[in-house]
Amino acid sequence: MPPPKFGNIAAALLWGAGMSCLIALFAASTLSRTGVICLLALGVVAYLSAIANHGWLWNAPFPIGKPVKASLIILSVTGFMGFIGWTVFPPIRRHALDADEKKTFESYLANKNVPSYQLQIACPINDENVCAYANQFVKLFGESGWDVTPTIQRLMLAKASDGIEIVLRGGNKEYMQKHWDGGAYFPINEAHVLAVHNAFQSIAIEIDGASDPDLPENTMRIYFGPEREDESVPTDLSRDIDWVTGKITGPFPAMTKRY
Repeated sequence: MPPPKFGNIAAALLWGAGMSCLIALFAASTLSRTGVICLLALGVVAYLSAIANHGWLWNAPFPIGKPVKASLIILSVTGFMGFIGWTVFPPIRRHALDADEKKTFESYLANKNVPSYQLQIACPINDENVCAYANQFVKLFGESGWDVTPTIQRLMLAKASDGIEIVLRGGNKEYMQKHWDGGAYFPINEAHVLAVHNAFQSIAIEIDGASDPDLPENTMRIYFGPEREDESVPTDLSRDIDWVTGKITGPFPAMTKRY
């Protein structure tokens, strides 16, 4: 029995490398975004090298068909790996903002708190990790000229929620305590709401809105709840704002909750 050709061994190794990249990508929940991108690039190189090793990349019945065939194969492999990457690409997790993110965030807030709101930053009473994350935003709002309370408000809410919410005064307390779907008017196109929404959207976070009848007049609270699985997924508030500002058209978005 003759020994296997070196080309066959190399092709087998390349196919195996490509499959290994695919298997590793499906563990993307434990990988960083950089790790996913590296695996995608390695997978594309491995698969194209294996195809080239077999001679499939350039073989075509007519000379004019060779570049067309090669282009189609390259696009197909790249598109396939890109689709896999899109399905497993991990969301941005909460983190301490770097200098560029802080600068971008503050750019949406500068000179926007007129007339002035008293701003509170709040978090769950017993979640130190969430409160530590929220605390960095006190400085960002303060540096942007907002009248922000210097300490974090630790709260226990009657209706628990995850993600980040803008909370404004509104609603009938007695009615809201008796009705699970009780809500209030929420000014989705108000300048302060839009500024805060755009600032968080610039760091890939979609925030929601809520009303609190016990909140003092001219006060805005930004409540940081537990992290959502993917905080870049649109919320009721972000969809409503997109409709009001003309980013999306058609009927007013159907709400799944009341503010």
